[in-house]
Amino acid sequence: MTTSHTVLSDGAVLRGAEPRDRDSICQLLTDRGESADAMDLELIVDDPDCGWAGVGVVEHDGGVVATATLLDEVLRVGATELSVGQVELVACATSHEHRGYVRALMRWCHALSYTQEHVAQVMIGIPYFYRQFGYGYAIPMHPYAPLLPTASRDSADTELKVRLAGSADISAMADLQCEAQAHFDVATPHQSECWRWLVQRDGSANYVAERQGTIVATGRWTPPEDDVVLVSEVASRDAEATRALLGDIRSDGTVSVRVHNRPHVPGLAELLGADERADWYYVRIEDPGALFSALRPELSRRLSASTLRDADELVELSFWESQLAFTVARGEVGNISTGGPRQVIVSQGGSGLPPDAIASLLFGCGAAGLEDRFPDCYLGDQRELMVQLFPPVSSDLLTFYLPG
Repeated sequence: MTTSHTVLSDGAVLRGAEPRDRDSICQLLTDRGESADAMDLELIVDDPDCGWAGVGVVEHDGGVVATATLLDEVLRVGATELSVGQVELVACATSHEHRGYVRALMRWCHALSYTQEHVAQVMIGIPYFYRQFGYGYAIPMHPYAPLLPTASRDSADTELKVRLAGSADISAMADLQCEAQAHFDVATPHQSECWRWLVQRDGSANYVAERQGTIVATGRWTPPEDDVVLVSEVASRDAEATRALLGDIRSDGTVSVRVHNRPHVPGLAELLGADERADWYYVRIEDPGALFSALRPELSRRLSASTLRDADELVELSFWESQLAFTVARGEVGNISTGGPRQVIVSQGGSGLPPDAIASLLFGCGAAGLEDRFPDCYLGDQRELMVQLFPPVSSDLLTFYLPG
């Protein structure tokens, strides 16, 4: 449990939460969100693998007036797993807004993330707000699309049974998600503790489709809100199972259903209408050197599989206010070295890109896509090598909360 205290400029105290804060935090989350948020907090702090260590609060005049929680996640890039953080359950009392409490809590979460050796933070958040804390949009989400009225269950398919999932189904659901995510270059699976929370929480529910006792499809959707149901994380072994899973959602025809159009799910695209505008995940990178170092196995794999596997040279990247460099030789990426500002790197054979382009370089459009998105990105003479090392990637992230 984090026990350090920081006194803010107005006398409020920023500290790690303690069990005595439970009722106050739950009330705050309910007041600023909904009762399901309070239940989620309790699931997290009561979990033996989590507890209170990731929960921070601001206390003023003896009461909890703001809170935020840091979760541990794993982001897979190729076959390389990165330890990352995710900030959730952020709330501030209306009576104490605009005092810098959320900003202080975000700093607290990021400092905690650093001690846990997270090399980045990834999150879902309200538009623009988290840009203020060093986040940028880098990883595209799958777009929502309306479930067509014709996507009704085939009544003749009596072998498939759809039901609410429970704890005993976690292993089968995780296997299906692993199969679905194998199609993507970048992925975040649910961690074991998150699976435990998901089958208990009220804010969304996991369902499974069974055929002769074997789970062949799964998905997660929200309760109807304003007669709309959001569906995500659909994974299936065949088109019939996909249709059965989704066909039971609105059997009475009274709700509108929007489904994440996840690529590679058998039969899913045929059940959906036109894609809506896709949202993006926020990414924050504090230490590019640590992140690039963690990615060395994947960068070496890409290099050894490329046409430039015999290259032997120094790769230099300037982020204008900082820089890093590494060697490539015999199909391997060498150790990462870092340094201070460097403005003339492009004329000296290196590449230059702004710090807020790093996440897109690594987790999004890749090197070639940066030049159209960032006017201050210059790949220079090492462009071909940059394109080989940093290609555009496909992504699929599973997060505790569903994108809205």
